Amino acid sequence: MKIESIKRKGFAISVIAFPVMLLTGFLMHPNVMKLEALQTVEQRVGRFHNQPVFHIGHLIVMFAVPVIMIALIIFMNVLQGTGKKLGFWGGIIGLFGAFILAVDKGAVCLVLSAFDTLPEDQFQELFLFSV
Repeated sequence: MKIESIKRKGFAISVIAFPVMLLTGFLMHPNVMKLEALQTVEQRVGRFHNQPVFHIGHLIVMFAVPVIMIALIIFMNVLQGTGKKLGFWGGIIGLFGAFILAVDKGAVCLVLSAFDTLPEDQFQELFLFSV
């Protein structure tokens, strides 16, 4: 396969895959249609504790980031004329945003899923003094 063919196919797959991955990840939140701000520790814990689907959703979003980056880099490279300069800076901002998304979702995956591995009594002790 020629490198240009690989680039085209990679771009096509990434443009299709990343929206699907993001939508899937975000729809995996428990009570996704409940649009209320979480105010207490108990409400926050209720969203993620013993909810493996919640953690899997964040993992899917985290894994979507490299696919997003591939699409952004190829978008940056195909622009011509005046759009090339603006596309470069837009791509840089997009890549930085994708990186921040990966860091955020990675932290959520690691920290909250680590809390879920604790025995229930130790888990409850974590939130005793947070109220």
